[in-house]
Amino acid sequence: MGVDDLLDPKTYGAGWLWGSLAVVLLVVGWLVAAWLLGRRPADGRAERSAEVDPLQGATPTDPYAGARSRRLADLDDIAARLRAEEVEPRVAALEVAAVLREFASVRRGVKAEPLTATELRRLGWTGGAGELVAALLDPAFSAPGATPGSAQTAVERAREVITRW
Repeated sequence: MGVDDLLDPKTYGAGWLWGSLAVVLLVVGWLVAAWLLGRRPADGRAERSAEVDPLQGATPTDPYAGARSRRLADLDDIAARLRAEEVEPRVAALEVAAVLREFASVRRGVKAEPLTATELRRLGWTGGAGELVAALLDPAFSAPGATPGSAQTAVERAREVITRW
């Protein structure tokens, strides 16, 4: 076997390079689209801007006035949707708990959204918001535990806690 009998190695065509790049771009595009579309709230409400200063609207006598008024407006929205039967009582209980957690995060300076009721108690939140969040979690996760009346009561209790705190 001489040098003339050896064959040059086969190379891939340019189509394989461009095809693989196209597949990678399609996958990346699909992931970006899924991430952007997945960020919308399920009930169609406008998403809150993360850039809003939580203490915006503070007064000299009440540094939490802006946060308080925003959370009370959120509670008014939940109550209106509950009266119009646009939201289930269980979902309303979860939304009220989320509003309380948002206000507690501003008020205490600790991110309260991911904390469970047990963790809130462990941090010393035994009165007011901590107990109300704990009380809201039980009916929110048990279908027979949440009624329109109990959800409306939760909204009123949350309004009272946020107003006094």
